[in-house]
Amino acid sequence: MGHAANPALTLRDLRRARHRRHQQDFDWVETLYRVYVTVLSGATLVWLSASRVTDAAAQGGGVADVRDHGAAVLGMGVAFLVALGLRSGTRGGPLSLEAPDVRVVLLAPIGRRLALRAPALRQLRSAAFSGLCVGVVVGRLAGQRLPGRFAGWAVAFAVFGLLAAVLSVGAALLACGVRLKRPAGTAVGVALLGWSAADVSAGTATSPLTYMGRIALAAMPGDVAGGSVAMAVAVGVGLTAACLAVAAVRLGHMSLEAAERRGRLAAQLRFALSLQDLRAVILLRRRLAAEEPRGRPWVRLRNRRDLPDEAAGAPEGRRVSGREADVLGRPGAAIRRRGVNSLLRWPTTRILRVVGLGVVAGFAAGGAWKGTTPLIIVAGAALFVAALDALEPLAQEWDHPNRRDSFPLRPGRIVAASLLVPTLVLAAATAVGVAVAVPILGLPVAPMLWAIFPATAAAVAGGCASLILEPVSAAELMSRYPVPEAAGPVLVLRLGFAPGVAISGWLALLAGRAAIGERISPAAAVFQSAISVVLVSVLLVRGLCKHFEKKKAIPAP
Repeated sequence: MGHAANPALTLRDLRRARHRRHQQDFDWVETLYRVYVTVLSGATLVWLSASRVTDAAAQGGGVADVRDHGAAVLGMGVAFLVALGLRSGTRGGPLSLEAPDVRVVLLAPIGRRLALRAPALRQLRSAAFSGLCVGVVVGRLAGQRLPGRFAGWAVAFAVFGLLAAVLSVGAALLACGVRLKRPAGTAVGVALLGWSAADVSAGTATSPLTYMGRIALAAMPGDVAGGSVAMAVAVGVGLTAACLAVAAVRLGHMSLEAAERRGRLAAQLRFALSLQDLRAVILLRRRLAAEEPRGRPWVRLRNRRDLPDEAAGAPEGRRVSGREADVLGRPGAAIRRRGVNSLLRWPTTRILRVVGLGVVAGFAAGGAWKGTTPLIIVAGAALFVAALDALEPLAQEWDHPNRRDSFPLRPGRIVAASLLVPTLVLAAATAVGVAVAVPILGLPVAPMLWAIFPATAAAVAGGCASLILEPVSAAELMSRYPVPEAAGPVLVLRLGFAPGVAISGWLALLAGRAAIGERISPAAAVFQSAISVVLVSVLLVRGLCKHFEKKKAIPAP
């Protein structure tokens, strides 16, 4: 009777009952094994890798740049996270509710704020924990190069990462609660980024997010742009608390239709992740972001003039159009033309994302040249994500195996013809990033330009590996190896193979940096290493195609 009169207790009992039913089909041994493979292995690898970094301490101008512009740069990173949160909130995020929560709980005669309180708190806890872990790792790396106590850097970046992650989720909850329209959310995010960018260029601290960036630099001795640490903590905590307070008030005003759509797609996304199907994850993420190809291309390609039947391979006495000539006489040209048409239908968000990832890669590579070696991981990961977008024509061929296998071509020929346009797109995005980073960071032009080629080739090879290699479950790996414990490391290596290939493309830049101490031309060292990386990337793609053809046993046309 008391529960009937108390909706909070009734809702709690219903959720506990559903949790108990889930536990009946829950295998604790398998779950603990997954935790061992993913969390423990990943944490150990990151921590040991960070401890092995022996970069020289930053001196002179490097420390001065961090002191003058570091808080604004970190504030710009927070602005980017807030912009992503606002964009997620305008699409019904960040909560991913299950169907019973949307169709039963939210439609029941109880307050929606009460029903959504527990999922919102779980989302905030997850974000806070993730931000805390990332902050500790970044603080460990910063403490090895910047002056100040090591423990102070770890604690400062941990607090900064926690506040930044919670503020991003709070902004998403706020945008969802007030039902902010997408153009308005995008405009607010762009305004915050522009405000932080103005602080970076002018070396000032006018944005509250710049004050938040001062928290991460609290361990640095001397005056840092952004004010005192106490003021920075007060601004960061106050801004985060205010955002969460308004989001809590408006929590029950979210759209049920958007919540149901997001929950359905999120369930499919989790299933795809459990199967390690990266392609399905990319497609579902685009559906979550409502990212659709343009109905009209940016520029419409003209058909070539009709060609004679002898040039097209058509029956005698018949003339065919340009497209038919491509298919009959030059199938590679038809595939490349299809890639160009796919590029011309990219939405604006995808163009901005690929260019932005190229800029991130350029600045990360510049930071690695300056002495922070772990930034090549950021550069390689950024280009790998951009490659997954650029390789969309090849991915479409792999999504339709019946049509692909009906072509009078081996899969290797299809891959080779499909790679020209994505490679040029990725090289252009990387070149834009390098062109922006070189004058700002004061980098040498020749080594950075030569590094574009191996970085692009390795990113394309890594993207091809992620598309061509079929996912393998943990159970299948355990059946292959006589020692079950060996399946865990093999699974981790397999998951990290494609991104690792993309990251290896920037090793040529590190070779050029090492050549400075040996009195060798950095540009020549980068060029020589670039040749090796490009050749290995080409051989890797060729080997993947041969492996696929052998596995499918496709007869010669």
